[in-house]
Amino acid sequence: MLLINFVREENGLYALRKDRHTEEVREKLQDSYRAQVLEIELLPNVYELIEEIRAYDMNHVGILVNPSNTRYVKDFSVILSTECADLKIHMYPIESLDREYDDSALWRGTRFFLTGLYPSAQRENMVTKHICMEDISEDLLKGIAGYVGMNHNLFVRGAGSMDFNRVSRTGYLASNATQIIREEGCSRLVMNGGESEKRFLFTGYAQYREPPDGAEMNTYVGIYRREDLDAFLADMREYARTGLVRQNRMWKPDMIDMCRFCNSSNCSVDSMQRLRVKRSGLYPCLTSDYCAGTAGEPFFRLSVRIKRDKSAAANHRDCVNCGSRESCSKCIALPEFLSQEDFCKLMTNEMRFSYLYKSLLALKFIFNSRILRPEDDIRVVTPLNQKDLCQSKEFILDEDSFLMEKRAGEREYILFSIRRAKVFRVNENFFRLSEIAARGCDIEACARAFGYATEEEKRSIQEAYRQVISKLQDLHMLGG
Repeated sequence: MLLINFVREENGLYALRKDRHTEEVREKLQDSYRAQVLEIELLPNVYELIEEIRAYDMNHVGILVNPSNTRYVKDFSVILSTECADLKIHMYPIESLDREYDDSALWRGTRFFLTGLYPSAQRENMVTKHICMEDISEDLLKGIAGYVGMNHNLFVRGAGSMDFNRVSRTGYLASNATQIIREEGCSRLVMNGGESEKRFLFTGYAQYREPPDGAEMNTYVGIYRREDLDAFLADMREYARTGLVRQNRMWKPDMIDMCRFCNSSNCSVDSMQRLRVKRSGLYPCLTSDYCAGTAGEPFFRLSVRIKRDKSAAANHRDCVNCGSRESCSKCIALPEFLSQEDFCKLMTNEMRFSYLYKSLLALKFIFNSRILRPEDDIRVVTPLNQKDLCQSKEFILDEDSFLMEKRAGEREYILFSIRRAKVFRVNENFFRLSEIAARGCDIEACARAFGYATEEEKRSIQEAYRQVISKLQDLHMLGG
C-alpha cells in the first residue's frame, strides 16, 4: 500500500508535502502493514504524481486528507480513478490519527456510519432513484441520458448548474429533473425547464430540504464509537419522554446526508438509489469516493459491478433474520462495536428514534431560520412523545408537524409543518387547544382538560376546539 499526504497550496496547484503526521504514519504502516510512504514536497501537475505512483508499482493508494481540502481531494481522486482505473484509492482524514479509532478500521479506509435509525426510501429494481450532477454540460447529459427516467430525480449542484435550463431543453432529461442553485443564505430548487420554483434554507450537513414531488430525501446520523451511540440513544429517550430540547446536545453526533448502504469508500447498493455524476465519473452515492464507471457505460454492466461489490461486502458477516430486510447486516456495513444482535434489537425496538431524529432536524431548520435559538428552553410536542397520553385516537397530530413552546423569557408558541414548509406563530390558547388535539382528546376531554365553571364556558371551549381542529385539518397538520 502506498500512502500519500495530500494538501492544497495557495497557488492553486495540487501538492504533496511533509508534515508532523508523516513520521507517525510511516512508522505505523511500515511496522504493521509493510506499506510505503511517498514524500514529495510539491508537484505542479497531478499527472506527474501518477507517474510517481506507477513507479512504485503499487495497486493500493491511500491519501491522507486534510478535512478542509475535501473538495480538492475529490477532484484529485476523480483524475486518479480515470487515469489509474486499476488502482484502489482510499481517503484517510488527518484528524483521525489523533482520535481513538480502531487501527484496522482506519487503514481499511472505512469510517463507519450507523444508518439503521431511519426508514429507507423505496427502491425499484435496477433503476436509479436519485442522481446528482456536479458538473453539467450538454455532452455529459447525452452520456447520462440512459440512466435518467421519468421517476428519477436529478439534482444539479455546483457552479455549472446555472446552465441547467439551457441544456435541459435539449430533451435529454426526464420531466421531473431538478436542479439546486446555491445562493447566499438559501438555495433555489427549480423543476426542469423552470416550470416551478421553491425556496428553502440550507442548514449544513443536517439540512431540511423540501423534496420534489414523490421523492424521499433521508438524513442519517453518523456514529463512530459506542459512547456516541449510547449518548445519542439517551438523548432520544429523554426527548421522547419529556419533549424537551436541552441546549444543543442533539447535534453532538455528526449528522450526515448519505445513503444507508454506503460507507465512505464503497457502495453496496445493487439498485443504486443515488448516483452522482462528476466530470465523466459515476459514483453510486452522494458521499462515495468510489468511481463505479463512466458516463455512457452500459447500465447493465455498471449495475452488475456494484451488485458484485455488495455481495462481497455482505459475506463478511453472517445474517441474523430480524425481519428488517434491507436494513439488516447483510445489506449495510455495521460498525465493529455494534453486534448483529444489537443492531436487530435497535431496528425492532428503537425504530421510534428515527422519527424523533427527524423531528430534531426540523428543529434545526427552525433554529437556522432564526425563529428560535438553540439556547432557548423549548418544549416540543410530537405525536410520538404524546401518544402514550392519548385516550381517544379521534384526532392526532400529523407526523410531519410539531408544536413548539418557548418557556423562558418572552413566550413563543409555534406550529411547524414540514409537509408545507411553513411556520405559524399562534397565541397561547390556540397552542393549548392544538396540544390537546395532538393528544387525541375528544371534545368532552378537551373541556375537562381546559377547565370550566359554567355550561356557557364549556360550550365556548368546545366551539373554540372545533375551530382549532378545523384549522389544523385545513393545514394538513392532523392525521386520523
